[in-house]
Amino acid sequence: MKIFVDTNIFLDLIFQREGYQEAAVILNSCEQNLLTGYIADITLLNIDYVARKQIQDVSTFLKVVNTEFIVTGADNKLFDQAFELDIKYRTIINDLF
Repeated sequence: MKIFVDTNIFLDLIFQREGYQEAAVILNSCEQNLLTGYIADITLLNIDYVARKQIQDVSTFLKVVNTEFIVTGADNKLFDQAFELDIKYRTIINDLF
C-alpha cells in the first residue's frame, strides 16, 4: 500500500509531540516495506528548517528519511548530492575557523 507522509508526522516523531507513537508506527511500517512511503520534496527542507531551531543537527534523520521514502517533485539522488555538499561545506568552514 502506498502512503503519502506529511512533514508534521516526522516533526511529531522528532519532538515526541502528542501522538508520536502513531508516527513511529507509520515510519516503521515504511522501513519494513509494509507500506511504500512518499513525501514531497519540500518535506525534507521543512523538517530541516523547523527541527534545526530546536535541535542542532538533523542531517542523519534526514538521510534516513531520504533513504526510506520516495521523494516526489525532485528525486532522492538530488538530495543525496545536497547532503554531500553540506558535508563538504561544513568541513571547509570548520577548517577556516
